[in-house]
Amino acid sequence: MDASIVIPAYKSKATIGACLDALVAQETGISYEIIVVDSSADGTGALVGERYPTVRMIESPVRLFSGAARNVGAEWATGRLLFFIDSDCIAEPRWIERMRASIERFDCSAVSGAMLNGNPQHSISVSSYVMEFSDFYAYGKPRFVDYLPTGNICYRADVFRKYGGFDPNQRLYVDLMFNKMLSASGEKLLFNPETGVRHLHRNSLGVYLGHEHGRGRAAAIARRKGLLVGASLARYPALAFLAAPGLFGRKAAVFPYRFLRAYPREAGRLLRALPYFYLALVVWHHGFLSEVVAGRQDTRKETVEWTAN
Repeated sequence: MDASIVIPAYKSKATIGACLDALVAQETGISYEIIVVDSSADGTGALVGERYPTVRMIESPVRLFSGAARNVGAEWATGRLLFFIDSDCIAEPRWIERMRASIERFDCSAVSGAMLNGNPQHSISVSSYVMEFSDFYAYGKPRFVDYLPTGNICYRADVFRKYGGFDPNQRLYVDLMFNKMLSASGEKLLFNPETGVRHLHRNSLGVYLGHEHGRGRAAAIARRKGLLVGASLARYPALAFLAAPGLFGRKAAVFPYRFLRAYPREAGRLLRALPYFYLALVVWHHGFLSEVVAGRQDTRKETVEWTAN
């Protein structure tokens, strides 16, 4: 098998169909298999089994975080290339072919394409897009980077297995942490904005803000593990509180600027989304600071439970 595509799924019944429709219709000359790893009871498994008989369905009786689900799928994968895509992402028609060609042309260990906004008609969705994917817009030329998003990535399978896969206990930022480790180990990671997937963002304010609070907490955990720049911020609450206004101001300016640079015709949508964006920034920093304080009180804490999806 030339390629394996692994999709972690949790309560994905509403989006998995569009994701799989795009994957089974890929325009490529290589052989590939699709593996879905589901750990929910919302009917995702039944839907996949009924509508996509060629897709391998793996169902877990216990809740799996995305990294753990991806690892399970990778254990079953037989392809020399290992693709990961999220269940709320829709791949472009030549996604597989362009990712494969990038791996070979640039002789890299992993490649990711652009993250595109799949529901830009919603202001909350635009805000989420600005918050999460400002480093991965469809802008510029192919370039080597030190981390990539696993909602849209292809690894050489032997490289992925060499480094042991993702942290199964980390809820968020698992992709950033693993890929930062690959880069630090000398592996070449490529971002190619010439292909991509469309990500369907949250458009419920409560769910969105809960997610951003969780992302803030996960960012503190990742820094406490020493895997990201700013480890001292996660270890010393006083320093984190002093730095928070500056960090907030930088993101408040830089993230919208990157969006306008990549999508100048979308200025109107950005303006409508800014109130949600700034609110989400506040919530993210609250999550970060609360985890810094909690981590200081209990340095053995490694994982966090979230009620929001």
